[in-house]
Amino acid sequence: MFPCVRRFALSAIGRDRPGIVAAVTRALLVHRVNIEDSQMAVLGGQFSMMLVLAAPEDVDPDALRGELGTAATEIGLTSLNLGELDEEQATSPEATHVVSVYGVDHPGIVHAVAAALADEGTSIVDLRTQLSGAPDTPLYVLLIEVAGPPDENRLRELARDQGVELTVRPLERDAL
Repeated sequence: MFPCVRRFALSAIGRDRPGIVAAVTRALLVHRVNIEDSQMAVLGGQFSMMLVLAAPEDVDPDALRGELGTAATEIGLTSLNLGELDEEQATSPEATHVVSVYGVDHPGIVHAVAAALADEGTSIVDLRTQLSGAPDTPLYVLLIEVAGPPDENRLRELARDQGVELTVRPLERDAL
């Protein structure tokens, strides 16, 4: 772990193009900021990143925001946000199970599953969706990593109501 006392969350979104990660990380390096955790993806031609950062105690957050803002303008990002985290915010629950949902695409699938998990107090650690299949019969795929075993009986009822297939299984850990 990077020796520091301050942690930040950084999110950025913009039209995908080469150099986004290089521009943002250059701005971080100027202030000796380390990336502890990250997730980046391209969705619908938009590049998005979410980073958890570790910074030296003496980092100037306003100067860091300014440097990141300059990089965002140069690279054409449409959104960039930097917020400081306290220790509780800097920790996240560990995923233990995967909920997989497959079915004919229709509005409300994500909401139904997310609301059921929230009602039972189960935290969503990661959520991914994808539309696949033929254009006339699109198949909706929803994969959710959750912290703690969800109520499978309730989720199966929800799956019947939504007309989708649903499975719950323990998460198998892969080493990075």
